[in-house]
Parts: sequence; structure tokens; C-alpha cells
Amino acid sequence: MGLGQRVQGDGAQYPWLPAALVLALALRLALPLAILLVRGDLSACHTRDTSAYLGPAESLLTTGRFASQGHPEILRTPGYPLLLLPGLVLGAVEAVTVVLQAGLGCLTVYLVWRCAPLVSPRPGAAAAGAVFYACEPLSVIYASELLTETLFTALFVAGLWCLLQYLQEPTRRALLAAATAWCEAAWVRPVGYYLPLLVGAWLLGRGWRQRRSGWRPLTHGLTFLAAAAVGLGSWQVRNWRVADYPGFSAVAAVNTYFYYAAAVQAREERVPYYTVQQRLGYRDEAVYMALHPEQRDWNQAQRYRFLSQAGWEVLRAHPVTTARVAAAGLVRTLLDPGGVEVLRLLGWYPATGGMLGRIVDQGLARAVLDACRRTPQVAWATLAAAVPLGLVLLLAAAGLVCGQRPGGAAMVLLALCAGYLLLAAAGPQGLDRFRHPVMPLLCLLAAHTAAPWFLGRNDPAEARPGPGRAAS
Repeated sequence: MGLGQRVQGDGAQYPWLPAALVLALALRLALPLAILLVRGDLSACHTRDTSAYLGPAESLLTTGRFASQGHPEILRTPGYPLLLLPGLVLGAVEAVTVVLQAGLGCLTVYLVWRCAPLVSPRPGAAAAGAVFYACEPLSVIYASELLTETLFTALFVAGLWCLLQYLQEPTRRALLAAATAWCEAAWVRPVGYYLPLLVGAWLLGRGWRQRRSGWRPLTHGLTFLAAAAVGLGSWQVRNWRVADYPGFSAVAAVNTYFYYAAAVQAREERVPYYTVQQRLGYRDEAVYMALHPEQRDWNQAQRYRFLSQAGWEVLRAHPVTTARVAAAGLVRTLLDPGGVEVLRLLGWYPATGGMLGRIVDQGLARAVLDACRRTPQVAWATLAAAVPLGLVLLLAAAGLVCGQRPGGAAMVLLALCAGYLLLAAAGPQGLDRFRHPVMPLLCLLAAHTAAPWFLGRNDPAEARPGPGRAAS
């Protein structure tokens, strides 16, 4: 189907999809161009985590090994470093990667457009979803940063689209495509590791309930789980073989010890969060080794095992405080507008201003208000990002609470994915960037509510369901 061709029941007298794609590309290229004009180069696209991906990417390019500082890399997974390779080869890693990420953002807009009719029975939902996501602030901002968010979200939505197609017309091909996309997403960001296992379990349960009509749905669930196990397990086998580390990624151990446990200790001791991190030796090898001199002769796998075990001991010792830290992180992830990130990119706010520490210590509202008082432009940036976020949240809530609601298996799948991604982001590290992959889901729900706004004048009030309509 051509990009400008009318979609049955979508009110497309106006070519909504081409307009949404052009708008998405323009917004995602406008920010790096502004950075270039204001700062003279694109070095601001680097973050504190960027070097952790560039190192393994350079190792892949020069030696063919996924390594860092001469050791097998087990903290990061290879998905995002592979995206950095074209830029490294061409000698312009920032410019090339930002352009690639702008293209991935446009691909995600297209995928949202394809997902919408499979979620909502309302004409105009596809157009609304595409326009909403084209303008979504987080997807615009993080397309200009050398971080995993844009690639992960594109792969996640690709897998979601395949699963929505499967729910409409069950085929193993759609299942295998979904499992492949979600395994690739986990190879980009390990936070996606358990998602295919969770959804696979749901598919199994759904197949078991439908067993009276045949065993095919049950075998499909097993097929999905088997494909996911192969895709995820292969990297774990690699880590075990090269570094004696059986996990998928050691980043979970780092987060548990230096983020979660540090935040819990900070609350228990009533001291600043960053103070505890510094005391534990986060990003300071000398301090860490002074605390644990016996680890000087340990390999990296032994250290990461220690971090995981020690971190979990702290969390288990303080379950109530741990729950509070997780809940606060969940709220931040869902409600932090993220406007300050634009100011960082443009050089109008400190690149390492300690904002996360203040938010963890003071709470999101107090920290943002304090930043607005100290730096007036923070208020405008926060407001500019909060308005579209608030609109999408309100429309999504309206679609769930009142009127004609999207229902059936498609809605259950969206709820599973959104719940998993938000809970995985809960904790002290939870900020706006971890809401990034949830925004396409919120845009789909908001599109269900706003669909009538996107109908053309000549469209019928009610259109017949198209071939991609989800069963309710």
C-alpha cells in the first residue's frame, strides 16, 4: 500500500502518514542542527554512558572481538555498538548515528500507524497514533543522543506489531518475527530480557484455555518461548564461555548495587543519594578497591557476582524502603517531562548537574521546582515537554476509562508490555528516558480516544472494520 493511499476506515482524505513521517524526520533532524548551530559540533550528543558503547564498537571494528580495555565485554550487549559501526567507519560517529536514529524514529512512527488499527476499532486511530508519535518529545530528544533508546524502541514496536498481527491471524511466521525482534531489542538493552518470556507465558496460558478447539495455540506459545530462549540464551552462552559469567548482562548487578542499594542506604541513613554512591566507589576504582582490597585479584565476573549478591542483601534487609524507592522511580519514569535534556544538549544546563541525585533525595516535584527557580529556562523547557505528555496521558486514560474502549487480546498485550517496561524502570535510576519505549503504547491508547479528530469531512461516521481490525 502506498504511503499516501487511503486506509479503509482511517479517514485518510488527507495523507496523514506521509505528513507524519515528514514531521517526524523534520523534528528529529532539527534538534541536532540546533545543537550544531549553538555549540559548533555534535559532541553534546555524547552522554556518560556513550563511551561504554563506543569502546566495544571500536574493538569490533579493529579486532573483531566484542571487548573493552582488553577484556571480553559483559556489561554491555552488542546491539547498540553495532549501530555505531557505520559512523565509526565513516569517521563521523555523531552525525551518522543521529541520522540513522532519525530514520529509526520515522520507522517507529510507521509501525505505530500499522499497529493502531489492530488495537482500536475506531476509524482515524492510525492517523492519530502516527501524528502523536511523530511529535512525541522523548523520541525527538533521544534521537539526538548516542544512547540505546531509539533503537530499542524501534525493535520493541516491530515485535509488538508482529504479535498484534498474530492475534489477528495466528501464524508461526508472525510469532518467530516477533520473538526475533524482541530478542534483538534485548541485545540492545538488557531490560528487555524478560519481556518475551512474560509474553510467551501469556501465550501459553491463552493456548491452554483454547485447547478444546485444538492444540495449535499451545504449540505456538511453545514455539515463541523456544525462539526467545535461543535468541537470548546464545548471548548468555557466549558470556559464560569467554568470561565465566552465566548472565545475559552484568549491568543488572551494577544497577542493583550502585543504584538500588545505594538509594535504599541513603534513605535509611538520611544522607544524599550521590554521597552514598561516591562512598561505595561508583565510577571510582580507587575508592572501590580501598573498600574491597581482596577483589584486586578477582576477575570481572567475580566482581559482578559480588555486586549482585551484596546489592540484594541490602534490598532484602529493607523491604519497605526498597518498595518506596521503586514506587518513587515508577512515578518519575511516568511523569518526568524530560525537557531539561534539551537544555543539556544545547549547553544551557550543566551536563552533570546532579539532577538525578536531587530528584531521588527531594522527589520529582521539589527538584524540578527548585531547578526552575535557579534556572528560569528550565521552567519553559519543562512546560514545553509536559504539555504533550499530559495530553497523551489524559487521552490514554480517557480511552481506558470512558466510552468505547479497545479490548480483547490486543489490549491485554499492550497492558503486559507497558506494565513490564514501567516496572523494569522503577527504582532510583528511573527517569524520563526509561519511559521512551512506553510512549508508543500510550500514543496508541490516546489515538483510540482522539481518532474522530482525524476523520475527513467526507468520511462516514462509522466505517466497516478493515482487514487488520483486532477482535474485541
